Amino acid sequence: MKSPNPWLALSVAVPAMLLMSCSEVKRQEPVAPEKQSLDNLEKIRADLVAVRRALEAETDKVEMVKSASDSAQRTLAEKDQQLAAKETLIKDLQGELDRLKKQDAIVFAEISAIQQQGLPGSAVSRYEKFIDDYPKSPLVVHARAAIENLTGEIQRQDETRRATRLENPILRKTDVMSRIREGNVTSEELAPQLRRRSISEVTALLGSPSQTFRDGSLGFADKAIDSYTGERSMLIVEFTSGRVSSFRVGYTGQRVVP
Repeated sequence: MKSPNPWLALSVAVPAMLLMSCSEVKRQEPVAPEKQSLDNLEKIRADLVAVRRALEAETDKVEMVKSASDSAQRTLAEKDQQLAAKETLIKDLQGELDRLKKQDAIVFAEISAIQQQGLPGSAVSRYEKFIDDYPKSPLVVHARAAIENLTGEIQRQDETRRATRLENPILRKTDVMSRIREGNVTSEELAPQLRRRSISEVTALLGSPSQTFRDGSLGFADKAIDSYTGERSMLIVEFTSGRVSSFRVGYTGQRVVP
């Protein structure tokens, strides 16, 4: 049996040892400066991105606060404008109220002067218009009281005038003629005024007829008071030989021979 060749074993062992030694050296080799700089640069870049994002978030918050502040300032400015407008309106209304107070007092004084002149009818009309024109005036209550007093006075004056006319035949006839023109007269009052009158005299007294019937009768609308209804109605006057022969109030009224 051959003994092992030492040179052969050595030639195999030395390269193996050298290879293992190189591996150890390679594992213990330090990091290159270029690679370390790149790592640091990436970390700084990541930190910058984070800082930028945080800055953007804070900027957004600042913008929101600024926007809310601007909106609040605009609202405050609008409220100030509204308040100033209301103050101006109140001032104008107060001035108008003062003017109206002076104006309604002047008008009321003018109406009182008319009343003192002995013109109750005109005063009543003016007082009624005063109430319509100045419904909130404190003088309205006095105007109403004046109207009530003057209305009673007018009624008393009318009654006095009517009594005077009834006592005086001339005035009584004038009163009847006036009421005939107004259509405010009864059959009893009409009868003596229509007796034996001609057609021309009747039309002169009553005015133009509103209707002419086939038999020659003339109709005068709302010229007499119906004794049954108490309202004004058609007055129908009939003629014979050109003279009044009869009349009636209403189409179905009772015929009256004057």
